[in-house]
Formats: sequence, C-alpha cells, structure tokens
Amino acid sequence: MQRAVIAGCIGLIMCAWTASQFAFGATVSGQVVLPASDGGWQPGIYGTKVRVEGTDIQTDVVVTGYAEGEFTLNDVPAGRNTMLFIEKDQDAFTQASKRVEVDVTGDILSDVAFELGHHWQELTGYPTVWGAGGYGEWNAHFVSDRVGFLLFRVRGSDIDPERREIYRTLDGGATWKKIGHWEYDADDFKAGQPYPGYWRSFHFSDQNHGVILAAIHCWTVGLSMRMMAASDCPLAVSY
Repeated sequence: MQRAVIAGCIGLIMCAWTASQFAFGATVSGQVVLPASDGGWQPGIYGTKVRVEGTDIQTDVVVTGYAEGEFTLNDVPAGRNTMLFIEKDQDAFTQASKRVEVDVTGDILSDVAFELGHHWQELTGYPTVWGAGGYGEWNAHFVSDRVGFLLFRVRGSDIDPERREIYRTLDGGATWKKIGHWEYDADDFKAGQPYPGYWRSFHFSDQNHGVILAAIHCWTVGLSMRMMAASDCPLAVSY
C-alpha cells in the first residue's frame, strides 16, 4: 500500500514537472499609431519593432497604413512586463512614451497600445523652396534651438545641372537665407574640382563655421582607366 502511495505521488510530481516544461507564455498583441507633429509631419511605420524589455522576445510591426501597424508577441512570460517600441533610423518620440507596462495573467492579452509623444519642437518655418519640385532630398543640422542648417540635393527631370544648396536660420526657422550653392559640372569635376557628395553629410560648430563632405574625381587616363591609390586620391575634402 505504501509503495502504491509513493508511486502515485512520484507520478503526480513527474506530471506536474513535465507540464511545466512544455508550458508556453502568453500571446500579447496590439497596435502602433505614429502621431503627426503640430506642423503636420508624420514618420512612417516601416521597419519598426516591438520588444519585451529584458528578453530577446521581439517582433516586426506589421504595416497596416503609412503610420500605423500591428504587432503580436508570443511566449511572453506571466507577470509585469514592459513593451518597448523601437524606431527605425530616427528618434522622433520620447523614451517614456515608447514604453508601456502590461500585466500578463492569462494566455492572451490584446489591444496593447503606445501613447507616443514627440520629444522635439517644430520649426517656426522653412525655406521658401521647401516642398518645391527637386527639393525632396535634404539633411538638417542644428547648432542650437535657434541656429540650424538645411542642405538640399536639388535634382529632377527639368533641373539641369544638378546642384546643392545650403540654407541657414538664426531665429528658429522664422527666416532662412541661402549661404551656399554648388552646380555640378562634369568637366570641372573630372579636372579635380570637389563637389558636395550625394550623402549630404555636413557639420557646423557654430553659425559661421562648418564642413561639408565632398567627393573628388579619382580617375586618370593612361593606357587604360584605373583608380588611383587612396594615398594619392583624397576621398573627401572640407569646405
């Protein structure tokens, strides 16, 4: 009789242990909507992710609209968990708003949502060329909340030659002035004239001093076309 009781107890313990080994966490799902700024700018949802903090549980946000998407996380452990929204190639929202805490008590938790908030201030205004045809490629750099720069790569089917233009504001965007203009000339470029690269990479230390990454043509004509050695051909110069 004692042997039967002991065997039964061992059987129950083994069953409970086996069940715990195959127990899965919960499924947590929700929606992410990226809000537009006060000035109407709205980032895209493409490439964003949601992750459970402190774990390797992560998933891509499935796009349902330009600024909207849905996510589903599997095997989320029971208890208090923090969901993290991960942006792609941008930093538009506050760290606090990209975190949401949830209590996982069952097998399914749905309708989880992030209350995202922008952590930057909208410019007062933009250069007059903003939004014009050919001005869709640009990079920005700000020295302070008052001093900023916009470098455009200006090109299009009706724009010849292609050019670069840089604008500066000293009053937070209320007014802008063009302070640099470079037109591409193939012959001058081949002759060694530097030209701001398509990367539009630049940096300013204050309102009057800065550098712009520029390319230099590195081909020479001999018996055949060849690339000069890196030591003989600078890859970039500063303006």
